[in-house]
Amino acid sequence: MRIAVLGDPRMVRGFALAGIKDVFVAQDPPSARETLVKWLHDPAIGIIVIPARFWSGLQGDIRSVEGSRGGYPVILALPDSSGGADYAGEDYLKMAGLE
Repeated sequence: MRIAVLGDPRMVRGFALAGIKDVFVAQDPPSARETLVKWLHDPAIGIIVIPARFWSGLQGDIRSVEGSRGGYPVILALPDSSGGADYAGEDYLKMAGLE
């Protein structure tokens, strides 16, 4: 199974640099919806990473397929570069020697 990531350019670029090929840049839930729905129904996708701030806007789409694929895909909602108390992106960039 593959990992897919959608989010802002910085989040997507980080995962793409790590070798993830299924990536999509989206600035808000409406711009992410079509790609997310496609990935939710793709049996090859096992994990979908989305920005935590997208969760409430995409929750209905995610719940609509819940359980239909035996627990897959797993949705991981992670902090992104929009900030917030949980955003650790700057630390990741420093550890990688990119900032």
